[in-house]
Amino acid sequence: MDIKKDESWARSVFVDNDEFLKTILAIPRKILDNHEVDGLAQMVLHELGQEKNLDLKRAYFMVSSPDFNHVRGVAGFCSQESSDSCQVMWQDPNLFHQKIQTSAFHENMKKFLQKEDFHRDGVVQSSKYIDDIKAILNIESPSVYTWNLRNNNKGILIFEESQKRLCTCHPEVLEHVTALLGLCPL
Repeated sequence: MDIKKDESWARSVFVDNDEFLKTILAIPRKILDNHEVDGLAQMVLHELGQEKNLDLKRAYFMVSSPDFNHVRGVAGFCSQESSDSCQVMWQDPNLFHQKIQTSAFHENMKKFLQKEDFHRDGVVQSSKYIDDIKAILNIESPSVYTWNLRNNNKGILIFEESQKRLCTCHPEVLEHVTALLGLCPL
C-alpha cells in the first residue's frame, strides 16, 4: 500500500512565501561554501530568525550531549540586536562573526552550559530540564522544538515568535529548517 503524507502545509508556507523558499533552498549551499567559518550555526540561525523568514523575536540553539552529560549553548538570535543584513553576513562572514561577539544576547547563549542528566533512554527530558532552561534564559512565551543530531546528540531550539507565527501555525516547518542547523559544525 502506498501511503502519501499530507504536505498541503508546504503549499501554504512556501508557495505563498516565495522569498522564504528561496532562503531555505540557498542555505545548504551557503553552509558548504562557508564550512570553515567560525560561528556558522549562528549565521544560519540569524538568517532563519529574520522577519522575512521565521520572524523570531529571540531564539536559542543548544545541543544536548549524552556522552558529555550536558547541554551547551551554540547560538542565539535576538531581533533587536540583529542589525546586519543577511547579504552582508554571507559576503563577509568573518566581519559578521566579529560583530556578533559584541551581542550580549549571543554571548549569554554561548556561555550557557548546564551539566545535568538531560537524556534518559536516549530522549531529551523536556518537562523538568527544558523548563529549567527557560527560567535560566528568562524567556516569556517560549516554544521548544527538539530533534536528533549526529553522534547521538539532540538539538534544542527554544524560541519566541513575532507576528507571523509560522512555527506554531505550521510546526512541520521546524522539522525541515532545524535540519539546516544540524548541518553546521558544532
